[in-house]
Amino acid sequence: MRRTFIRTDAGNTTSHLPRTLLVVGLSCIAIAMVLCLGPHLCFRARKEQCAEHLDRLWCVLQMYGDDNDGAYPPDPRSLTPLVDNPEVFACPGSENSSASVITSLTDWADYIIIHWPNGSHHVPSNYPVMYDRRLSHHSGKGVNVLYGNGRVVWDPGAQNLRAFARKHSDVLIQLPEGVRR
Repeated sequence: MRRTFIRTDAGNTTSHLPRTLLVVGLSCIAIAMVLCLGPHLCFRARKEQCAEHLDRLWCVLQMYGDDNDGAYPPDPRSLTPLVDNPEVFACPGSENSSASVITSLTDWADYIIIHWPNGSHHVPSNYPVMYDRRLSHHSGKGVNVLYGNGRVVWDPGAQNLRAFARKHSDVLIQLPEGVRR
């Protein structure tokens, strides 16, 4: 029986050194890019996912309004029969974003509903309807705001929401936690 061995060039390590250094250098650059961009990409993904939650909640608010003469619900608990996934009430940027650790809706309803006197079908398109409960959900950078026409807009530092609350002092608008009037 004849045995075949693979021949290695163990003595010639200098020819592999530049290639190895190149691979290690490129790997270090790739790791550095991931570490620098990682938090920004995660923040952006959570912000977009939050906007999707508000978009879904807009549909639920419309269904609730259709069943209740155009009125908004008194609190988010009224919407639970219309929602198939309760995680939609939790902002992905909050510490309560997993429905498995949530015990009651009041603990984890991460969005504020504005109770307009005329109901949901009469809110002007440029008026806020629902928004993040806490500025800290998005690292203190801002909040997502759902407007009367179903559009979700990022509000840096909740500046537009704060200005709206000052302008419309006749309506009780609870600003997100962390925002000063």
